[in-house]
Amino acid sequence: SQRLYRESLAELDQLEWDLPEERASPRMNLLKVQALVGNNQPRKAVVCLQRALIADVDASYTPALRLELAKIYLSLNQLAQAKHQVTLIRKESPWTQEEIEARKVLEEIERKIGEASP
Repeated sequence: SQRLYRESLAELDQLEWDLPEERASPRMNLLKVQALVGNNQPRKAVVCLQRALIADVDASYTPALRLELAKIYLSLNQLAQAKHQVTLIRKESPWTQEEIEARKVLEEIERKIGEASP
């Protein structure tokens, strides 16, 4: 919350070392993603989110993980991948808070596509 991303990344690494079972935890992955993005490492954040989605430990976190992944893809201008994640959220988790936020991400994707089109 204080945006101490460099310090938080080191602390998260230590937690993963001390508690290896938490490595696949969706909560841990979301925290690590925030630290990675804050440290200007969005590609590592994408890998972290993909790892969490593959682990499929807790399906209740899947929409949140997908939403974060869509936002990072959008920031990297990987619009097709971002749109795919939004589509999956809308299909798998309709009428949730994540789906509402995914609609906003979709609007941003369509705006960027519109700007790129002649």
